[in-house]
Amino acid sequence: MDWLRPKRRQRRAVSQILYAGRGRKGLPVGVRLQMLLSRWRTRRAFSELIQDRGLPSFYTQAAVSDIEGLVVEGGRGEVGQFVPKGFEACAWLPSPAWKWVVPDTEGAVLIEGGNERSGCWAKPVTWAEVAAASGLDMHKAMRWGDICGPSVEHGQRAASPDQAWTWGPSEGTIEPFVAESLFEVLLRWTQPADRCLGGQWEGGSSDHWRTDVRLVTPHWVYFVWVCGFGELGEWLAQPDSLERDDGVPHVLWPATREWFLANLYSGHANYVAGSREIVDAVLESGLEAYEVELSDHGFPAASPQ
Repeated sequence: MDWLRPKRRQRRAVSQILYAGRGRKGLPVGVRLQMLLSRWRTRRAFSELIQDRGLPSFYTQAAVSDIEGLVVEGGRGEVGQFVPKGFEACAWLPSPAWKWVVPDTEGAVLIEGGNERSGCWAKPVTWAEVAAASGLDMHKAMRWGDICGPSVEHGQRAASPDQAWTWGPSEGTIEPFVAESLFEVLLRWTQPADRCLGGQWEGGSSDHWRTDVRLVTPHWVYFVWVCGFGELGEWLAQPDSLERDDGVPHVLWPATREWFLANLYSGHANYVAGSREIVDAVLESGLEAYEVELSDHGFPAASPQ
């Protein structure tokens, strides 16, 4: 899949030249083991670097009273396993897919983050656009596998450069441009200095997220910290990086509890619950969003617990 990478002049390792076109499985066992060891060492080194830095400075200790009264009791496979009951309405925001483009394409951004996509120029693609390219009408019950068409790596890469998308939606994060637009909407109800509560799922968080204040639900448990709405918004709006992702909460709500944001750790979607007025504002924001009920099918179908 050479078309997935921008064409650059670069030096290639001898092993890449000898085994070009044969994929990683075509490499000798010794070379493959060296590649795996190198990747493991890189990830461990970066993990230790992040660990040394700890949480972003705007996170502070929460109190047990901050989570009292929040009831998340939906069944497995339902939106309600992520979102508390008691809100008037809820919206589902599917994370966008990405299409590789040339740098001067309108709407193109330079992908960062320290992964294999880094250095590529791409533009976000909505699920509705992908569905339309597959001859389908997008609706709230659609899942990525229903609309993406031919793909490899479990739907993470398009099988052809002619498809409407190149890379599948990211999991466990809020894309910077989505966060910026969403926080602009929520600013109508929550001020930059307002106190918010943010948490990460205990199974997908770094050690420095660990705290005695935990939001416990039937399927998920989150370590909860206090953060300022404006400071978190600035953090989420910065270019994507491994350090940024480590500070992204999987649940977020203001102390006033006017709304609740669920960012799925193991799914390419976000949910925003709130009053009828808040959810209508999200639906009208220009972000791809669909109204859902807590009893609707959510993603993933079951939690990893």
